[in-house]
Amino acid sequence: MREGWSPYSEETQQATLSLLRDNKSYTDKVSKGNFLDPVWYIFLYIPISFIPYLVAKAIWITLLQVSVAVSIHLALELSGLNLSFIEKFITVLLGGVLFTFLCVITLPRACCLSL
Repeated sequence: MREGWSPYSEETQQATLSLLRDNKSYTDKVSKGNFLDPVWYIFLYIPISFIPYLVAKAIWITLLQVSVAVSIHLALELSGLNLSFIEKFITVLLGGVLFTFLCVITLPRACCLSL
């Protein structure tokens, strides 16, 4: 992004694969390092593209964890369950732990705990 490369170009893919190899992260079998997301996702990635990779990865995983917690909280509110604050807090906390556990199982090398 900083050098003005297209996210869909061959040189961007090679640079991505090199960066992932250097940080001992691996690509999934579907993308193979290619940028497969829709173009408008660029606007989500641009703010964190100007900081070092490991810091950006930590910020991204933190944003994921916060969005999972907010989603669980909103689901509890919309479901109409009458839970106390402690019960909601425990449910959201367990949801975050479950997210982290599933992340570790499905993406063992590129997950939250491998930072």
